[in-house]
Amino acid sequence: TIAAPGGPIQSPALLEALRAKTAHFGPTALESYLQCPFQYFGRYTLRLKTAPLPPELRLDFMTQGKIIHEVLKQWYAEPQDMTALFARVFADAIEEKRIPRTYQTERLRNTMLDDLQAFAADDQWPRHGWRSQLEETFTFALAEGIEIKGKIDRLDVNEDGRAYGIDYKYSN
Repeated sequence: TIAAPGGPIQSPALLEALRAKTAHFGPTALESYLQCPFQYFGRYTLRLKTAPLPPELRLDFMTQGKIIHEVLKQWYAEPQDMTALFARVFADAIEEKRIPRTYQTERLRNTMLDDLQAFAADDQWPRHGWRSQLEETFTFALAEGIEIKGKIDRLDVNEDGRAYGIDYKYSN
């Protein structure tokens, strides 16, 4: 026989555990909840994972974005040759994710490197007089006991205290 679905959660201990688990949201988790509460419940409360992508699809935009973020993080922390830095970070990601070296992988690698080099060469953003802080954590209280926590990819601050928060996004 199939058991009938249960009603709402009523156990005080379980309710308290869920309350504690959902007292802090990351921006992505909050966005997930707003799009689909059931998806949020599965991903963030139950911590369910999706099946891994097939090898030929693993160099997706999420992975490309992580590679770009890591290169920029290291490059701003310690300016160095962008091509060599990218080669190391890319090789590590290929090995970690077990991405096959195919024509498509090489094409995406070249595109990412070109984009990084163009970004590094762009002098529209003044660097003189600004200090970059990388992956700065923040907490923002929404209501009593509910907070949004996250990281700012780069926070540029000048001598008189003005600041810019920069969030990198990588897409086509």
